[in-house]
Amino acid sequence: MDQQKPLSSAKRTLWDLTSGQRVRYFAAIFTMAVGTVFLLFVPYVLKRALDALSAGDADLVATLLPAAAAVIGCNAIHGFFTYLRGRWAA
Repeated sequence: MDQQKPLSSAKRTLWDLTSGQRVRYFAAIFTMAVGTVFLLFVPYVLKRALDALSAGDADLVATLLPAAAAVIGCNAIHGFFTYLRGRWAA
């Protein structure tokens, strides 16, 4: 009969494999989380801009230009953190 390794042994093997690189992997996971937060800001910015336009509180240019800049900025920051994640995880 085929016996499998206990789960704790598999965790120990992964822990041993990542020795010397744990800080880099932790940093990669952290940058992935931060980048995801910025990516999630994009729909929020769009929602706020569309709500302001539909309520009639602001004009088109005064609302869309800052919203477009915020969307581009959030995507650029997300891209930067994605680059860091790939750099540190490789």
